[in-house]
Amino acid sequence: MAIPKFKDVLYEETDGVATVTLNRPDRLNAIRVGMYEEITEALCDLAIASEIAQFEQVGPKVGAVDPVFGTALLARVVGQKKAREMWYLCRRYSARQARRWCSSKRSFLTRSSMPRLSAGVRSGWTAARRRSASPLNADSKQIRGISGLGFGAVALYYRTDEAKEAGAALRQKRKPKFR
Repeated sequence: MAIPKFKDVLYEETDGVATVTLNRPDRLNAIRVGMYEEITEALCDLAIASEIAQFEQVGPKVGAVDPVFGTALLARVVGQKKAREMWYLCRRYSARQARRWCSSKRSFLTRSSMPRLSAGVRSGWTAARRRSASPLNADSKQIRGISGLGFGAVALYYRTDEAKEAGAALRQKRKPKFR
């Protein structure tokens, strides 16, 4: 299989294990519209974050709106209440805090422990497991399809005075003055 080329995501595959890295360090790896598709295409079956990773939803602070996929998937991963807290309060969370929200402690590993995990996955990667991935992925594919509708709503939002003020405030490194 050919290694995909992305604009905002680094994709590296070694011995059947892909490493996906958000690659917008100048923007603190903030996700923009095109990145949704890149991340969705690039991600295999397990998401692993470094123990020093930090998670923060800044979109609402800067007038950005998620078209559906990110918020819906977030709610399914961490639960409705925690997803709402993240979107409404825009706080920063450590990997340790995020680990508590997920059912698997294996979601957050050090880079040195990744080879052990990937070897375990590869050693048991049977045809039955490969076929199991499709139904597991079906739910997120449904959300992805619905998010196309959300992009239209987002385009309308970005034409509002609120969105324009939020963007200007972000560029000028000041708090937005919402009415």
